[in-house]
Amino acid sequence: HGRTILLNDIGQYRDNLYFLHATPPISGITRAAANDGIDPFDGTRFVQWKNRLETIFVSMLQNNQEIDQLRVIQTNDTGTELIRVDRLSGKIDVIEDQWLQEKSASDYYQASADLHPGELYLSRINLNREFGRIEYPIRPTIRLATPIFYDDGSRFGFLIMNVNASVLLGRFRSETEGQFDMFLTDNDGYYIDHPKASYRFSRDLTPEHNWLSNYSVPGSEDAIATNTATKQTFVFHHVTAQYAADPSSTMHIYAAAPSDWVANHLWNRRLATYGFTSFVLLILLSTLAV
Repeated sequence: HGRTILLNDIGQYRDNLYFLHATPPISGITRAAANDGIDPFDGTRFVQWKNRLETIFVSMLQNNQEIDQLRVIQTNDTGTELIRVDRLSGKIDVIEDQWLQEKSASDYYQASADLHPGELYLSRINLNREFGRIEYPIRPTIRLATPIFYDDGSRFGFLIMNVNASVLLGRFRSETEGQFDMFLTDNDGYYIDHPKASYRFSRDLTPEHNWLSNYSVPGSEDAIATNTATKQTFVFHHVTAQYAADPSSTMHIYAAAPSDWVANHLWNRRLATYGFTSFVLLILLSTLAV
């Protein structure tokens, strides 16, 4: 169920992003920008298209509580935000021009700026930053972007959506909790979700903790892992979830059970003939089933 939750929810976020990209102000803004601020198609001014898109963004946030931010970012030298609508403390605000930021140094900027028509950028789930610093209270965020082009095919910028991943992660925990420890990591093994709250978002907060350093796995196909600190052994099953071409969008899900618990369970139920690993993998597979 864990993998299904991730893919289904991210699929809904993607559909919302593509819907916004198809609205008339996106193409209207590019036509007006290319023609001295006047859209030659119907005479609409650049600022009018901009205001209409801001109104659509506000409506999208009002009707989708998980979306925290919508932006159009230009692919110029500084990566300037052109339009930004935020949800802050329950209030939806259209950000005035003087507060718009330059984002060319952000980790998502270059990947989004290189997208081909129709492509999707999906970020890791990480903690939101403002002016380069982690925002507190922490706000786990996943970003989705798709490119915007002028009519002649040259690049204008990209549309990007920030989604508060707390709801997604809460759903992941509630649907997968049970007798097993569930771990969700990014493509480099850093924890996004962990049974210990202090290990969550380890890339941003405690980079010394990740699956690769905390657990020793004898071989790539083995289903036994050893905690490097406690030396406790676990039986585990692993699946991946990937929604975009960029490898950094890959997430890994591990379901693990202490081997002593498995041994006791096997003995008590008199199922030893199934084999130690085979029995627990059946249960773990049902936990992670698509």
